[in-house]
Amino acid sequence: MRTKPRLARPARSLIMLSVVVALLGISSIARADNVITDPINDLGVDVVLRPIATLPDNSFGQAPRINSIVSSGDRLFALTSLDGFVYELTTNGDEFSHELFFDIGAAIASSTSQELDISSSFHGGARSVAFHPDFATNGLMYVAAMETRPANPANHRYLSDVANPIDADSVLIEFRASNGVIDPASYREVFRVGMPVYDHTIRQMLFNPFADAGDEDYGLLYIAHGDGSVRSATVGGGQNNDARGKILRINPMANGASSFAVPASNPFVGDAGMLDEVYSLGHRNPHHLAFAQVDGEVILLAAEPGRDNVEEINRIEPGGDYGWPQREGTFVHLEQGGAITGVAPLPANEANFGFSYPAAQYGHDATVGEVVTGHAVAGGFAINNGSPLSGYYFFADFVTSGDMFHADASELAGALTKLDPSDPQRDQPSDLTQATIGLVNVFVDHDTDDSTPPLARTSLTDVFNDAPTYESTRADVRFGQGPGGELYVSSKRNNTIYLVTNSVAPDPVVPDPTDPDPTDPDPDPTGPTDPVDSEDPIAPPPEKPGTIANATSIAGILAATDYTQNDAEILRLYRAFFNREPDTDGAK
Repeated sequence: MRTKPRLARPARSLIMLSVVVALLGISSIARADNVITDPINDLGVDVVLRPIATLPDNSFGQAPRINSIVSSGDRLFALTSLDGFVYELTTNGDEFSHELFFDIGAAIASSTSQELDISSSFHGGARSVAFHPDFATNGLMYVAAMETRPANPANHRYLSDVANPIDADSVLIEFRASNGVIDPASYREVFRVGMPVYDHTIRQMLFNPFADAGDEDYGLLYIAHGDGSVRSATVGGGQNNDARGKILRINPMANGASSFAVPASNPFVGDAGMLDEVYSLGHRNPHHLAFAQVDGEVILLAAEPGRDNVEEINRIEPGGDYGWPQREGTFVHLEQGGAITGVAPLPANEANFGFSYPAAQYGHDATVGEVVTGHAVAGGFAINNGSPLSGYYFFADFVTSGDMFHADASELAGALTKLDPSDPQRDQPSDLTQATIGLVNVFVDHDTDDSTPPLARTSLTDVFNDAPTYESTRADVRFGQGPGGELYVSSKRNNTIYLVTNSVAPDPVVPDPTDPDPTDPDPDPTGPTDPVDSEDPIAPPPEKPGTIANATSIAGILAATDYTQNDAEILRLYRAFFNREPDTDGAK
């Protein structure tokens, strides 16, 4: 295992600085501050990552920059940004393999006079891929990418353009499969968006996985697009009548002479002040989209990096205005920017402005006035498959720390995110609510051996830098979701894809046809039904000295406690480590 570079933690840095200050006789120093004062605590949620696949280096001899992991039916795919390769991941039991499924860059070059544009390694190349829900029958695959600007823009469908564009556009492309193989010659341009800078470009896109055939939302594509501003700048879209700083919704299939169709239910259809394609506005950089289902209600979540102060998880409503650049999180955004100095409290009459606010948010630890570029939220997914992690939405601070977070999906669905001046219960900024954010405990299954415990890690960065291909001090986290709702994690800085093992759905229970009462978990024909038969007790192991903190294995953990079948903490630890239920005849 290679030596892992360690990132300085604010608390430790402050302690060291305090010692220096005391020795030098300095009375005060600038300290890290955060506009969000609510702490992010460890709430007991653990994830176990297992490396399952290693993709090849890209054509530049670097890590392939895995940008997204998506599924279609029971198939799993990974997209790399600079080469524009789509790999298919296949499994035989616990063994994963990969093969090149499609080369986006080559298809663009062979079918058009343009190229996949990688002028910006951070914001260029292939950004996202989405398979139509009827892909198995219609073969349609959609790609969001940065592409060199055509010599004749008037001959192309631009949703919006700028006066002084760069030499690259955000582009949505359709490809079609024939006999299961994507045909490069099937390239069809759906639309383009002109860009003023190489930043905050077209982002992730997806179809609603909970929509069924015949539903109004079935086959509609949601596309996130950044505001076209550079890092801490405030120029760009968000509030303008263009595609930048918006979440768009279209039917991407050709509609007669038109390259796509606009759903009649889009909130701005017929409004001369906003594009028909816009679903929500006021976004700075809606980096990642995810649908979640909570008690039968389907919600759309957007993870959105802020400027210098606030990272946002927004619950997207049709027609919602999320405030950028007038608002950053639940604060007024100020032009001068900077940590603390770049925001101000919301005014008492905030309800009159009609903005929507985050369902969850966290802030940046930074020196007052600092321009913050080392923090940004990486959105993930909500788990709802019966696994131990069901009910949680996972995300991370993706740039350097790699801290992984969770929020209860039901709290995200229930957060009060919009004020109403006519309702005294929700007419003041103090009425806004957000979901509680918890810090995730990260473990790595280093040897794929279920009999050995996984290793604790301080963050996702601490997992990524174990890989021999790791090439940075950054995390650059990306999340993906598989066909069974399981969670995957990757980094642009190594070649590895990780499965979160305790997010995998449990195997379905097959009823026993000989069971006289399948609703009775432990039938006893000779006596009354008990949770545990008196003839087959679950006896705790003999008491031994020790503590959970000192235990080095599950056996040690069990020996250090009074284990019973109903000991929730031990069951949680066991599930987190082994992704299975403990044997009922005693601890192993």
